[in-house]
Amino acid sequence: MAIRLPPGGAPQECRDDDVRGRVPTLVVRFADPTDLVGTARTALGDYNGYLLSELGGRFYGVPDGAGPVCWGSPGIKSSPWTVVSGSLAELKQEIDRRCLEGEAAELVESFVDYEIYSCRQQYYAVATVRREEFFRNQPVADEDILIDESLPSLRKRVLAVLGRNIHGEILGELEGYILARTRDHVTGYPIGLAGAELLPEEDFAAAGVYRARERASVEHAIVTRPGPREVEFAGWLPAFRIYGDCGRHPQFGHATVPPAGYRFIQSAPRLREPRRWLDGRRMARDVLRFYKVVRAAGRLGANCLARGASLRQAASFVLSRGLKSQLSLPRRNNLLFLTSVPFTLGQDPWVIEIEDATSLLYPFVHNGRTAELDIAAQPVLRNVRALLEQPNCRAIVTHVRATREGISKLFCSDAISQKTVHIPMGVGVPRECQRHEPAPTLNLLVTNSWHQKPGSFYLRGGLDVLEAFSALQPAFPELHLTLRTRLPDDLPPRYRRIIDECQVTVLDKFLSAADLERLMLSSHLFLLPSARIHIMSVLQAMSYGLIPVVSDGWGMEEYVADRQTGMVVRGRYGKVSWNDEQNGMLRENYAPLYRCDRQVSQNLVDAIAELAARQPLRRELGARARQAVISQFNLPQWNVALKRVLDRAWTGA
Repeated sequence: MAIRLPPGGAPQECRDDDVRGRVPTLVVRFADPTDLVGTARTALGDYNGYLLSELGGRFYGVPDGAGPVCWGSPGIKSSPWTVVSGSLAELKQEIDRRCLEGEAAELVESFVDYEIYSCRQQYYAVATVRREEFFRNQPVADEDILIDESLPSLRKRVLAVLGRNIHGEILGELEGYILARTRDHVTGYPIGLAGAELLPEEDFAAAGVYRARERASVEHAIVTRPGPREVEFAGWLPAFRIYGDCGRHPQFGHATVPPAGYRFIQSAPRLREPRRWLDGRRMARDVLRFYKVVRAAGRLGANCLARGASLRQAASFVLSRGLKSQLSLPRRNNLLFLTSVPFTLGQDPWVIEIEDATSLLYPFVHNGRTAELDIAAQPVLRNVRALLEQPNCRAIVTHVRATREGISKLFCSDAISQKTVHIPMGVGVPRECQRHEPAPTLNLLVTNSWHQKPGSFYLRGGLDVLEAFSALQPAFPELHLTLRTRLPDDLPPRYRRIIDECQVTVLDKFLSAADLERLMLSSHLFLLPSARIHIMSVLQAMSYGLIPVVSDGWGMEEYVADRQTGMVVRGRYGKVSWNDEQNGMLRENYAPLYRCDRQVSQNLVDAIAELAARQPLRRELGARARQAVISQFNLPQWNVALKRVLDRAWTGA
């Protein structure tokens, strides 16, 4: 069915997660006022792993793991873990019998996010957050409560629930590592690095995976491994707030799961005690820090002057590095990790992670305004070159191959080219995913950037999505569109009418992580006909098995293969974003995104219509999208490559 756009076109977070206290005291409440008659309760302490109490002439024992209990609840009364007797002596005798005959739940080990208990020749793996619920009720098996007759088999099932497919016999956990035995080896996999088991063996060491023939050798290597090298994650500096607070962008979330042998720290100044006039030690540190910053500023300014900058241009560039931020850093830093913009004077060794080269030139050059820019005439170009050529600039990391190629042309510097490294972005893979089974609705999802600025609705192609959806819905009434965004105040009336008449859902309030996950799992197509790549949005959607329907904007096709892992809609490249093949500059002009583009809208209609009509195609593309994240764009591969960069940066090699 060919669907055409109408002629004329469009006008120009304190949550209570039910994690209760673990204090072993008994709290008694009553569901029915009649229960209050003759029910003075006496706590009798603990005995052999049970909390004891007397209530209404009866004696009760509940496992420590039950936490505070409510005797008005029928679950606790019928729980097989609860012991009831007519006297304290009989209660203790029954508890002793259960412990002796293996009828009392005994904690065997903690394994990943579960606690494993043994009882009556069975093993129970209980998610830590549901331990109290487990002991208060009749055990019911689900993904948080697993029951098995074999401990190794149960560990394997726990890992399967967590999305880990580790081969061999699972031996247990040691200091944040999962130990597994195969015929020839014992291997220790980091718990925090899901997917490390999928790496080729030659990358194991770089990923922090230990392997040897004997278990003792692996355990010794884990226990005696050296402490991590500390890298200052400088995204907290005030200077980064003016660039969209980029230090908090999800792109840099990988810092919470650092490469093996490293730890990212943030030394944001704490509230200081009132200064004492005779605090000579602090005054000396402040003087040394000030001298270090001033000296680096002078050195950078001199380098800019040597490359032809005027005194005013050099001073302006040095001041733009954020002198107050530089004075906020610790006096000694082995290595800094900067985010997007080189807010540094080069006083410490540093590495920067970027998406495009334009951010290197900020605040003198801005994204979206480079279409007609004569970059060779911009003084900032030689000033940034002076900064990047300094020995303390150790590496420039980018997840877009076009950026690495463009930097070589933009700066015409072998030294800078050698420092620039391309690493495909990696993200974690959720346990659950969209499997594209037949369903009464086909749910389309549009999301805004992490900061939820309303103007980004335009930059992500929101107008074209609404135009396409209004054309599609009469032929495909099963389509439902959700906009996870705040709408701009100046949104034209035509599009507000489409939202109302087509019953588009607008989610413009805060969503918890659990709500966001439910939204992703209930969606089928992820629509992003944007000006350029939005790396975390695309990879997150793919990791959940959603089909990305994206534009051909700059960088997008490095991650989405048309009709292989998604659908690519033509009409952005060369119009709103493109590479300048002569000088390597990323050219951007966002103005066309503030009105409907009929070519993009029609291509969206065609792509969505095909997917709506072909459920097998949806299933195939969704599975391939998720597999691409698992095999190509995963966190372990990112960490392996980043570790090699940090190793060289740390030593200055």
